Amino acid sequence: MKLTKKQTTNTAIHILLWVAVFLFPFLFKPQDVTFQPHQLVGIYLNLVFTLIIFYLSYSVIIPLLFYRKKIILTVLLVVFASLLGSLLLSEARESVHDYYFQKGPASEILNARGRRSITKRAFLHPQRPFFDTFFFYLLVSGAALSVRATQRWMQEEHDRKALEADKASLELAWLKNQVSPHFFFNTLNNIYSLIESNPEFAQKAVHMLSKLMRYLLYESNATSIAVSKEIVFIENYIGLMKLKLTENVHVSFNYPKITDESKLPPLLFNPLIENAFKYGISYEKESFIQISMDLKDDRILFSVENSIAGNTQQQEHSGIGLKNLEHRLGLLYGSDYSLHVNKTSDIFAVALNVPLYES
Repeated sequence: MKLTKKQTTNTAIHILLWVAVFLFPFLFKPQDVTFQPHQLVGIYLNLVFTLIIFYLSYSVIIPLLFYRKKIILTVLLVVFASLLGSLLLSEARESVHDYYFQKGPASEILNARGRRSITKRAFLHPQRPFFDTFFFYLLVSGAALSVRATQRWMQEEHDRKALEADKASLELAWLKNQVSPHFFFNTLNNIYSLIESNPEFAQKAVHMLSKLMRYLLYESNATSIAVSKEIVFIENYIGLMKLKLTENVHVSFNYPKITDESKLPPLLFNPLIENAFKYGISYEKESFIQISMDLKDDRILFSVENSIAGNTQQQEHSGIGLKNLEHRLGLLYGSDYSLHVNKTSDIFAVALNVPLYES
């Protein structure tokens, strides 16, 4: 089975850590100390049993029992493994002692010196009493639990963030799809109303609509777009909407000269403009729509102010466009944006302040 990059990295970290542990006695021993063979055997027997206890807990007991809420069985098995490991280590050290001091190199030295009554504990350095070893292995199992729990938490946190990112991406795509059909539907209605009254204007409107749809199809799919391109889109949109307006409606769009390639999410301001044209136009009396854009301190301020053409719906409800915009702003910027709406009996104004993306 082929390991993933993450699994390979995790395995490499484990190997490096255990290599460091096995080299520890040589790296940090005093210079005037020389390990005897039986001492090295005692040290590495303990390290081998420590490694076995660690991975028994890490790879078997914890994932198969502890994560399945079998706490009592987990505790019993850890205690049993620690006891068994302590017993086996004690027996292994006894065997090393018997070989080294009775049949091995040390036996000749002791016989020559007449020192046969040497205690086992004195020559099995480093030596832990049985219960010290038992409690040490319990700590090793606890360390395995800590490592495994930390890795699981990190994985769950990574998965949670990935799911949130996927959810946010899907929601943003859905919201953008809500913008385009809404805009397209309104524009087709406008063109339809021009076909009989002014066929020449209707033809011009179709041409302008094709430019806008090209932007919607090929530019707005990006996560960010140059501010200059968004301005061109807004101008084309306003130009298209003005084809059906009378002289009583005054529309203006003011924006600064763009000297860099600062970016922002595409179609971010379109719901505000659509809302203004939907509620701010009157064919019977004077009405206006004032749109302005300003760039300052790596932020962009976009505001729309329009007259209310005898329709109270704009005051009571900002429509699906504004609701979707607020949702989209939350996904894009979190709390790093401001959206202010001011309403009077005859004027509706909205101001949006968001940070620019770096080019």
